[in-house]
Amino acid sequence: MPLAAKVADSVIDALDAAMRRFEIDTPSRMAAFAAQLAHESGQLQRWTENLNYRWERLRQVFPKYFTSDAEARAFDRKPERIANRVYASRMGNGPEASGDGWRYRGRGPIQLTGRDNYRACASAIGVDLVGEPELLATPGPGCLAAAWFWARNGLNALADAGDFVTITRRINGGLNGLAERRAFWEQAKTVFGVPVAAPAEVGAGKAAKAAPKPRRKARRAARHRRRPVRSKGSTVSRRTRSGGATRTPRTRRKAAARRRRPANALPGPTGGKRASRRKGRRVASKGPRRRRS
Repeated sequence: MPLAAKVADSVIDALDAAMRRFEIDTPSRMAAFAAQLAHESGQLQRWTENLNYRWERLRQVFPKYFTSDAEARAFDRKPERIANRVYASRMGNGPEASGDGWRYRGRGPIQLTGRDNYRACASAIGVDLVGEPELLATPGPGCLAAAWFWARNGLNALADAGDFVTITRRINGGLNGLAERRAFWEQAKTVFGVPVAAPAEVGAGKAAKAAPKPRRKARRAARHRRRPVRSKGSTVSRRTRSGGATRTPRTRRKAAARRRRPANALPGPTGGKRASRRKGRRVASKGPRRRRS
């Protein structure tokens, strides 16, 4: 966190005390914690959430709350109104008109948000954050709140396992800024001396849609070739699952009759003439031709 050097003197002691209190005390835990704080707080430069969005950006970041351009234009560069809209009636906040969205917006190095989180954190660290929410934007309470949130959500165990993706989800609710978080994490692991043999990152497959398995299309095509293909108006399959030709019930009956026929059976009635079916009508076939003398 290069930019954090500007505020290191005013933050380092509070941060160190908070990490010790909530057992963020191993290289793997400290590296993951520092990386997430670096992203959330702009390298410890931003302790209060910035909601000064242009209307175009509102449509991208909060499409659920601004469903049209006209609606978003009315909130252009109005951070208090934006906070009251997007945080209303959730996380323990009152409706939009209550002003709770702005009052309990993101604060501290981990951007703690919502009345419920402020209340629970206040009870844990012994500071009245509900009555004085601005205290979260100061080093002492802010660092304690960040470490409390970390421990409360089981992030120490995830850091031990190297599951940085799940840590990001629990802090952010999604994977916003994952690339930058990972970059900070790699730097922090070097600084804190995370052993080379530490667990590799897990959960990375959740960060993006799983890629198709190799040769999936080929396997699907093979299954299709083995599947019975039925002709129009018929229940006859051109191929069976084993790949061979399929016989119709009529064909199977003829084959069975041929197998039952004695090997020395005569071809037909006396005189060499026999009955056969051609085109749905009975026709007398000619017997064997006689040689002319």
